[in-house]
Formats: sequence, structure tokens, C-alpha cells
Amino acid sequence: MNPSERLALCGGAPLTGAPPAQWPQFDESDIAAVVEHMREEEWSAYEVTEGPLLDFERELAEFFDVDHALLVSSGTAALQSALFGAGIGPGDEVVAPAIGYQGTGSVALHAGANVRLCDVDPSTGNPTVESLGAAMSPDVKCVILAHAWGSPADIEPIKSFLDQRGVKLIEDAARACGSQYLGKSVGSFGAAGCISFHELKAIPAGEGGVLLTSDRAVYENAVVLGHYFRSKDSYHITLPELQKYRASSLGLNLKIHPFAAALARHQMQRLPRRLLDMESSFERFAAQIADLRKFSIMPTNPQATRLSRYGFNVLFDGWSEPGAPSLATLVAAIKAEGVKVSTIGGAPLFQLGLYRDRGHPNIAGRIVGPTDDEHFPGSLEHAAKVLRFPTLYCDDSESADRYASVLRKLEANWSALADWEVELSA
Repeated sequence: MNPSERLALCGGAPLTGAPPAQWPQFDESDIAAVVEHMREEEWSAYEVTEGPLLDFERELAEFFDVDHALLVSSGTAALQSALFGAGIGPGDEVVAPAIGYQGTGSVALHAGANVRLCDVDPSTGNPTVESLGAAMSPDVKCVILAHAWGSPADIEPIKSFLDQRGVKLIEDAARACGSQYLGKSVGSFGAAGCISFHELKAIPAGEGGVLLTSDRAVYENAVVLGHYFRSKDSYHITLPELQKYRASSLGLNLKIHPFAAALARHQMQRLPRRLLDMESSFERFAAQIADLRKFSIMPTNPQATRLSRYGFNVLFDGWSEPGAPSLATLVAAIKAEGVKVSTIGGAPLFQLGLYRDRGHPNIAGRIVGPTDDEHFPGSLEHAAKVLRFPTLYCDDSESADRYASVLRKLEANWSALADWEVELSA
């Protein structure tokens, strides 16, 4: 393909080639794993003192190098369990990043905590020691660190910064399942880590998630919060202060569906190979756009020793140039070529009603601290220049080549993009 050909957006022919492999990927063995559970095991999770769910939790704990893994109904439920397990509740302050999944902060609001948003690095989307420091107050008890797009934040200096202040760290590693920082699994550094099994994640099961922790108190409090039958058994509940809740728990049901657990366990077996193949496709894509002037690969933490990429992400480096096309125009042009692409997936949190309007009247927690755009320059820049191509979870050279070809075609037709945008607005 000659990248100088006319853009499909402007009447040219779109790129040819097969779309990326379907995701989630599954085969008959995944179906068989679920059917086997249906035939041989309980359809609901009860005491969980033996059997496939407990075996899966032990496998997860070993893989992520933590003492305890607790299967839950979603990554959001893992966050809820982590906050409760860590003792975060009404009146406490929690810091969450201003870019990312809205639930990262809203779970704390539902717990009755007050939430402060912190800015992020404009290129990586991750909080830094400096941005966290700017958001801190003497009342902050916990920081939820979401590892943006699968790339670890700079955990070591951040954890040191928080430890000096007695502030707890909870890792939202939903988008970083399998990523490592200095050889250690993301999700294992703080008081708790949270993983998602949503269909777009590296271990897809439709829904589901897991709470990771090496703190027994965090684990047992999370069990009491949302796992009624487990609470009855001394295998799970040993702390004296929780004995009075063994017969009742605290009344919530945050258990994973056993069918989802069976699927996730089978998908988990593929994760190491999947991450290697993903990186092979990504390196092929990155090499082909290294000489472009308008686009560059989103940087990742140099301390990352393994990456689980949530998107093959590119920065639009020309976003602030006079006369540059908008990000929306680039998205339209790429989609016209038959290639899927997205931006960060929604507005920054401080622009959403839940955060800017200081919270819903029936939610106990409140937003504290600034929510005006001017306080989040890094987040605004990040939102203005991120293009996200679907993750290639396999060694897919054809799709990697198409991702590169569409960006090269855009750059070769740069003036046509600007003209198209002017004509559209006329």
C-alpha cells in the first residue's frame, strides 16, 4: 500500500486486509471448562474451603506473589472490598487519578470517603509523586493508584512517599493484569491490588475480578463484607474482632459467579504466552512508525519488566500545532480506513457530573479539592492526544502492519485532513 494514496475520509480507497483477531478469544476447551463445572461443582460459591474456586485463588496468589486472593464479581467489587478491607470509611480522604475509569473514585464515595482528584503525567496518564503531593491534604488516608493503559506507575518512589506519611496504597490494576515493575507483579505492592476479568482485559471472563493482598486483616474484612458463607468458616475468619459477624457477615454479596471463575481460570493458563505474543505484535507496530513526526508510541515506565498493554496506544504529537486537525478528525479518518480506534474512552473525571457537582445527594462521600480544568493540565493534554488501537493479544503481524499503515497514510495526507475539517465546519 502506498501511504500517499488519498484518504478514505476524502474519497479515497480504504486500507484492505482482515481485521484483528476477535477478542475475547476462546475455543472448545474454554466451553468444556465451564460445562465441566456445571456438571461437577456447585453453581454458587459457598464456604469455599476446597474445590476449584479455592484452587484458582491459590494459583492467582502464587502468580501475583501475594498471600491471599479473593475472587469477586468485578474489578469494581475488588476496589470496594479493598477499601473496606483497608479500613477506609466515612470521613476519610482518598486520592484518585483524574484520568481513567470513573469507578476508581466513585467506589470511595459510596464508602463514605471524600475524594480528591490528582493530575497525571500528560504522556503516560499515570500520577507522579509531584502530582500526588499537590493533591494531598493532612486528612488523606489512602491513594488509589490506577496503572494507566497497563503501564505501571512509578511505584517505588510513590510508595516511599506514601509510607512516610502513613497513607495506604491500593492498586487499581484492572488494566495491568500481568504487568510487572522491577520484576514484581503490579497489584502486589500496596495494602491491596485489584484485577478485572472484564471481556476487554487480558484474562476475559465477561465479568469478575480478584482482590490481592498480603495483609490478613484486609482479606478477612473483605470476606466479612461480601461473602456470607465464607464468613461462617474459621478457614477464612480468624481475627477476634470479626467473630461476631461469622453467622451473618455484613450482608453484601460480592462473590464471583463460579461459571465466570471456571472460564477465567482456563483463560489464565494462556496469559504468559498471550503477553509474549502481544509484545511481538506491538514491537512490529512501533518499529514501523518510529520515523513519524505527528505520532509517537505512548511511553511506558522503563522500570516495567513485563507489560500487559491496554491498547496499542499512540500520542498525537501535533495536537497543539496551529491549524492541526482535531483528535475527533483523526479518529474519523482512521475509522474510514476500516481500522478501529478510540480516545481515552470518556471525559476526565473532573468533567463528569458525579465529580464536578461534588457528588450525588444519596451518596455519603463528597468530592473535595479543585475540579476546575485549570488544575489538571496534564490530564487535559493526555485526553487531547491519545489514540488507542485495539490490543493485539496474539502475534498478529497483519493487523500491526495495518495500524502502522493508517498512521503513515494520515501523515502523508496531513493538509487534506486540515482542509476536510475546515470544510466540515463551514
